[in-house]
Amino acid sequence: MYERGRILLVPVAEIVYLKAELKYVTIRTAEREYLLEESLTRLEQEFAQVFVRIHRNCWWRRIT
Repeated sequence: MYERGRILLVPVAEIVYLKAELKYVTIRTAEREYLLEESLTRLEQEFAQVFVRIHRNCWWRRIT
């Protein structure tokens, strides 16, 4: 993810949920929100083992 020209790495373990909004995905951690210009479908392919879909536009991190 980019912010002000820098690449930010957000640890998956810190993500509470992912929510699709138009062409962006909001990544919510306990600390803040990030906007990512990526499709939720694409993220689903990569992180299906970590998140569970709770709505067509929202994924929640699995609690293990």
